[in-house]
Amino acid sequence: MELPNISLRAFWSFLLISSIHVPCFFVSAAHFSHETDRLFLLHLKHMITDDPLHSMSSWNDTLHFCHWQGVTCGRRHLDRVTALNLTDQNLEKNNTPFIGNLTFLKIIDLSSNSLEGSIPNSFGQLVRLRWFLLSQNALSGTIPPQLYNISSIKALDVGENRLHGNLPPNLGLTLPNLQILRVVANQFTGPIPVSLSNSSGLLLIDLGYNSFTGSVPLNFGSLESLSRLFLSRNQLGIGKAHDLNFLYYLTNCSELQELDVSNNILSGVLPESLANLSTQLNFLSLGSNKIFGSIPSGIQNLVGLTLMDMVYNFLRGPIPMGVGKPNNLTRSNDLTLVEMICQGQFHLLWFIHLNNNNLSGTLPRSLFRIPSLIELRVESNSFTGDLPFEVSYSNALGRFSVSNNKLSGEIPSRLGSIPPTFTTLKGLRLLDLSRNNLSGKIPRYLEKFALEYLNLSFNNFEGELPKRGVFGNISRVSVLGNSKLCGGIPGLQLRPCPSQASKKKGKSLALKVKLSIIVVLCLLSITSFFTTLYWVRKARRIPSAEASVEIKLRRKPLAVPSVEIKLTRKFI
Repeated sequence: MELPNISLRAFWSFLLISSIHVPCFFVSAAHFSHETDRLFLLHLKHMITDDPLHSMSSWNDTLHFCHWQGVTCGRRHLDRVTALNLTDQNLEKNNTPFIGNLTFLKIIDLSSNSLEGSIPNSFGQLVRLRWFLLSQNALSGTIPPQLYNISSIKALDVGENRLHGNLPPNLGLTLPNLQILRVVANQFTGPIPVSLSNSSGLLLIDLGYNSFTGSVPLNFGSLESLSRLFLSRNQLGIGKAHDLNFLYYLTNCSELQELDVSNNILSGVLPESLANLSTQLNFLSLGSNKIFGSIPSGIQNLVGLTLMDMVYNFLRGPIPMGVGKPNNLTRSNDLTLVEMICQGQFHLLWFIHLNNNNLSGTLPRSLFRIPSLIELRVESNSFTGDLPFEVSYSNALGRFSVSNNKLSGEIPSRLGSIPPTFTTLKGLRLLDLSRNNLSGKIPRYLEKFALEYLNLSFNNFEGELPKRGVFGNISRVSVLGNSKLCGGIPGLQLRPCPSQASKKKGKSLALKVKLSIIVVLCLLSITSFFTTLYWVRKARRIPSAEASVEIKLRRKPLAVPSVEIKLTRKFI
């Protein structure tokens, strides 16, 4: 069924008539009949310019209006509408529907639609209202002041619109029953009302993504039931040392589970009281501020953390060992920041974001023993050492970024320059090892990973680059600054690797040279041997001078006896 398009002028005419004439006929809620509620619902239907999911197709005379989709009537007042729930129906409307005369309404949920325009003042007539949910639309203007005077309101959610203005200073006094305050992602300005502490039942405060200024109220610590406090992306802080004093008072909030004050201008030293926050705390985000100093030694007390975010601050390490739970620590000397958060009982951590600080030391092996760890970001620090082989223990790891550090040193020879234990990380989607001093060959098993992005640039890797998997998509891999790499797909513009024929030819030539050298050496050895043998034998055949004289003397006949004989004969 195609809904009629009602012009903006007609809509405002209806509002004008309603505001002038309706009170003449309906002086009080008692004069409204069930027929009046039905007529207002039909008016609402005709004001909707687009209903793609046909959520209002049942809004006709074939059914009693209390049975229309999204409509709930009361138990005591059977024909009075007490709840209107049309959330997430993609409804479009040039202006917020006029439902101010449905005076028995306790719940309005028109969130996650495409409603435009301002919030009518007539909403202030809904004196029984408890839940006011108009988030995720395109509403503009300010919140009607009358709405702040409905003391029965428990939930006020106008987040993710285009609203502006200030929250009234007495907000906590006029809405004492408030449990949920959510104005996230609008254009609100001014200070956070200190009076909110009077709404003692507050469970959730979400003022993020606005332009609130000033200090975080210290009396938030009196909200004992507070479980979620989101103040990120504002302009909170005055650049003084006491900007973080509110953390001390939040230690009284024993139910606190999530705390986000990131992306402000909070300054000062991170106080020791951080370690005394609720043990139920699972989300802690202090990133992108001007916080300096070190992490409190008792940080391991926050055993329920699933996310710790301290990025873009001025934190330094190493930091001293905590004194709260020494039995949980494996070293007695100084610990790096990462060791502090991963040791102890941090078995629930999903995300660790410590990038862009001045942290130092090595990446501790125990960091990768957190079985639930999904994302680890420690880029842009001064970490040193190697990639621990314990990285294989983080089977859930999906994103690992350690770029822009000083990783180097000897990698155990059995592991290679990139640990082959990465083969167990089949869920890895992002791996960034860029801007370190890593070396060696890039393992081919990375081809089998379902990586969305791989950055190995500006290291000292060498050898042939694989071509399959992530290596086959130039937009998903970076290997710049590795001058010893070769091959890969043409788009990476690496030098060609030597061909197999060239390699075989080179090997053959080298073999020939070696054989030639061996032959020459053998010939020289043989020649030397026979030459030596010849001279030895010759030396044996030539007698010495004394031996020659003796031989001659032995061979020459004696002349003396013959003379003697002759003389003897003469005298006889």
